[in-house]
Amino acid sequence: MTDAVKSDASDTKSPPRVIQGVGSPDRVRFELPREAEHTEETDKLLEGLGPRFTDWWGCEPLPINTDLLLAIVAGYNRPFRLHPYGVKPKLTNDEMTTLRRLGRPLPCHLY
Repeated sequence: MTDAVKSDASDTKSPPRVIQGVGSPDRVRFELPREAEHTEETDKLLEGLGPRFTDWWGCEPLPINTDLLLAIVAGYNRPFRLHPYGVKPKLTNDEMTTLRRLGRPLPCHLY
């Protein structure tokens, strides 16, 4: 009886899929258990929230393009960000240098 249970379990288990292009075209990884179902659910949820990026260079799922929400969602306002007392709403030279260094390896948007 235990042999039959073991053979049934081994028949249904398939080897994991290989996913290519993780971070760069040369890299690969194995698909995790139930990753396909999780990706499908996430994609359905994001589809219902708003318009998606069409030229996204990052990994899936495609994020929501909040720049397009103003035209689609009635009454949508951009978030209001209040700075603490005494903080000027501008970047210092060091902060700007840090952002430039972080953004350098990222591909640019081509519209």
